Amino acid sequence: MWNPLVKRVDLSINQDVFHNIAGKRNAGQFRIDLPNFGNMLNHNWGTSQRLIVPITQAYGAQLLTNAVADAQGRVSYRLAVANGQLITKSFQTATNLSDVYQFMLSFRYSFN
Repeated sequence: MWNPLVKRVDLSINQDVFHNIAGKRNAGQFRIDLPNFGNMLNHNWGTSQRLIVPITQAYGAQLLTNAVADAQGRVSYRLAVANGQLITKSFQTATNLSDVYQFMLSFRYSFN
């Protein structure tokens, strides 16, 4: 089973700072990381899709109900329902932690 391709953009910005104290060089680095930066710009960007599959107790996941044959032997199927409604699309937006933007601030100090 293949899901649609997800395109994500991550952004990382860092700034090095230096200062001499008692004749020794002290260095630090400020950094901000923004995983899934595109989602911060537009809530539709960088989100993944998951397949909508109704779950039945007896058969597990299936899109069609059991086959029924009429008097002439023609087989017909019915589309299964999800949340009490017929399925109208194959995929829906997933709601995972990786589907929203986040940010992390950090500082690194180098000892000499």
